[in-house]
Amino acid sequence: MKGKANTGTDVLSSIVTTLLSLAALAECLGDMRCNVRRRVLAVLLHAEIVAHASLFEVARDYGAPVLPQAASFAPPPDGDTPTDATGLALRLRALALVWSGLAAWVESVARREARDSLVLLGSAFLRAVHVTDAFASSAFAPPHIDTS
Repeated sequence: MKGKANTGTDVLSSIVTTLLSLAALAECLGDMRCNVRRRVLAVLLHAEIVAHASLFEVARDYGAPVLPQAASFAPPPDGDTPTDATGLALRLRALALVWSGLAAWVESVARREARDSLVLLGSAFLRAVHVTDAFASSAFAPPHIDTS
């Protein structure tokens, strides 16, 4: 088990890695036969649609500020040319970059919350020590006699 809390960034990082792998596959399709390229591009296009739609849901779940653009995404029509494969590879890399940005945002929020909780915990500890020291010093101090 890891020593740090799981913030969900490991899942987001695996999504980024998968998208980059799919982009590399899409680039390799430019050298393949047309019928093979058409079938694989159809699958990769579906993966792009799912990754794009899921991005907005996951971002909302983590509380990230999201623009309402999920419905406006319309993938290009099916194609089977090497240019279509290169375009899909570029779009998958762009999606990976956005997912990576979400992972970095989630990680920074988790670090900020951890830092703030440590500051609050530390200040509560210091207050408790200060109060305890005040009682301890008064217990051992000689009594003060009021002569007025």
